[in-house]
Amino acid sequence: MSALKMRPLIAACVVGMCMSPAAAQDPPTLQSAVFFHVKPDRVAEFRAIQARFTEMRKANGVLYRGIWRNENDRNEYVVLIPRENFAAISATGFPPANAAAEVAALRTRLRQTYDSRDVVVRSRLPELGSPGATVPHMVVTRRTTVKPGMAGRYVELIKVRSDALKELGVTGFGTSRVRLGGSVTSFMSYRAIESLADLDGPGHTAKWREAAGDEVVDQWIEDIVSILDTGTERDVYVRQDNLSYYPEP
Repeated sequence: MSALKMRPLIAACVVGMCMSPAAAQDPPTLQSAVFFHVKPDRVAEFRAIQARFTEMRKANGVLYRGIWRNENDRNEYVVLIPRENFAAISATGFPPANAAAEVAALRTRLRQTYDSRDVVVRSRLPELGSPGATVPHMVVTRRTTVKPGMAGRYVELIKVRSDALKELGVTGFGTSRVRLGGSVTSFMSYRAIESLADLDGPGHTAKWREAAGDEVVDQWIEDIVSILDTGTERDVYVRQDNLSYYPEP
């Protein structure tokens, strides 16, 4: 049986970070992200179980349940669930009366489909992003850890860039911070893309450079690099439409 492991740093929106819908109903700030590395011969069963869990949560009124696959490792999936507060993390999200037996059976089967299960709770930082009108199909995520005592400075610097991008009319980006399951000086940012071909073009910082000039952006990069504790890691996640649901904008 696979053991529950808490990674000190979680890659994704997935996915922050990220991947929170911009809807008429403002989503909760807290979000659970559960990362599964699925056994290659059990992917179909894993997906079928997740589809049933998603159906149950939707019927029980959970705001959204997003499932995303890592494009760099297609056996890695992340399940994103909104949380009203920390107390809600232990809530099942399923109708308790008529589904308890089925949920227990599904969970038993699910544990046989993956090699590892990693959990993180993160909080969105709405002032550091502009998510756009719809949930993206694909996102590039960046995982960053800063030096102890530098989290506040990092937020200040990211807000400078965020404000500049908003002025340029850029949308489809955001940042979140790890609260449980990893270092609290870890942040996750995301950028929405349509396909991997978008990575061949200029990123958001390049657009900012064109508008603000090299001196401004180079100084910003120097300031960011000076407070990093580790390098920045990048992944690409694809939304699994037949396993997910999000509220309409």
